[in-house]
Amino acid sequence: MPPVVQNYCASPVGRQGGCQVRARAHQHRWVRVEGALTHQAIESLWPAARAFAALHGNCSGIVDLSAVGKIEVDVAALRAIGRRPRVMTGAQRVLVAPGDELFGMIRMYGLQQSSTIDDEPMVVRSLQEAYDELGLKDPDFQPIALGGGSSDPAG
Repeated sequence: MPPVVQNYCASPVGRQGGCQVRARAHQHRWVRVEGALTHQAIESLWPAARAFAALHGNCSGIVDLSAVGKIEVDVAALRAIGRRPRVMTGAQRVLVAPGDELFGMIRMYGLQQSSTIDDEPMVVRSLQEAYDELGLKDPDFQPIALGGGSSDPAG
């Protein structure tokens, strides 16, 4: 079964801003990866981020790996991905990885980014910790369509 990558956005004031950007500095993106964490799932994050940025501009975001049941990407691939330039430079990133193995792999990815592009994401174990890192109080994330009108990140 292929991985599921869903995209959501929210204003920190809840539904008031919805997914229509009123104040770009207050826009937040939440990406949820479900199923297996594969090279394909990780690769799909870049075009989705570019599509989001084209519509809404740069924003802080959360990549939520809480629903990942299986890790099917090797450390060498994750290191190589960690050397890539970011799509939304300057925006805060928080990666949620609750399990020990996933947390360790994602921390290694972050350290690779830190050593290569001097921009390490925050890695936490819960969605609430991610909200706290971004200063979000009860955000109302809504599904968004990227590209061809679906929530599929490839559009």
